[in-house]
Amino acid sequence: MDTIIYKKRERLCRGKLNNFNDLPEKTRDEFSKIKKEILIENPNVRCYVMGSYFWGFWDDMSDLDVVVDNPIINLDKIKKKLPNIKFDILNINGFREIEIP
Repeated sequence: MDTIIYKKRERLCRGKLNNFNDLPEKTRDEFSKIKKEILIENPNVRCYVMGSYFWGFWDDMSDLDVVVDNPIINLDKIKKKLPNIKFDILNINGFREIEIP
């Protein structure tokens, strides 16, 4: 497998994610927890995987990037409920790739 240097770290190049279930189990669980908290405050939002997990070059220090299809409310409240998960939530209209089930 090829490697790249990204954010001053060498990472494996796995290739673009094609299926949510191709992610490691721990990562799938963390994405699902984030989505669950988002939906409590924002029930009509769809959530997608983005960032290094989407592009296939994550490592042990990577955070999780979640794209939502509508602006969300109470982002700080969501982050406080999940203090042990490093993640960002972005609103990017038109991004419809790997949805978090």
